[in-house]
Amino acid sequence: MFQFFLDVLIRTADLALVAVGLSAVYALVKFPNVAHVQYAVIGAFLTLTGQRLGLPFAVAMVASCLLTGAVAVLLNTLVFRRLLRSGPAIAMIGSLAVSMVIVALVLGIAGSRPQRFDFDIVAPLVIAGARVSHAQAYSIVVAIAVLSVFTFVLYRTSIGRSMRALASNRALAEATGINAAAITNQISFVSGALAAVGGTMLAMTGDVHVNLGTD
Repeated sequence: MFQFFLDVLIRTADLALVAVGLSAVYALVKFPNVAHVQYAVIGAFLTLTGQRLGLPFAVAMVASCLLTGAVAVLLNTLVFRRLLRSGPAIAMIGSLAVSMVIVALVLGIAGSRPQRFDFDIVAPLVIAGARVSHAQAYSIVVAIAVLSVFTFVLYRTSIGRSMRALASNRALAEATGINAAAITNQISFVSGALAAVGGTMLAMTGDVHVNLGTD
């Protein structure tokens, strides 16, 4: 039973990183970005690429977060912000198209064959009779740490207060001088970075493959 609980906790922790970023952006722009799950795929493949280039895993993951966050900001600025002028339904359909383009690019560059991170083989941890690999334990710790930092930013910083104000009443928030476009780009960057971490953690306990986001 405890083994089942740990397995659920591991998967929940990884998915939470992707879901929190998606929810944060949705609170601001009010449309479900279907392409958001593909940021997790981009993040996982970028981390894998960094590791294969000789970077330590942690460094590769940080670089992946930065690059994926930049991709999220770029797409928000060039695509989604313009589509939102025609309404959230159009933006959602556009995000589906972006998702398909990302999948096609990943297939063209990395192929469809599942790949794995290169980790040393070590004995799993045994906790109350349940077996947990070092990668799984690492994913739980990273998820708790990242979500704790995100919670602190959301509730204890000026950016977090601005974000909550925009989510609650955008017109009033803009009237008080809050730069909605800048805050949206900042949250888009954070959401992309969170998705990259979530995708990397999911791939650590499984495979890096093009259907990671869809799954």
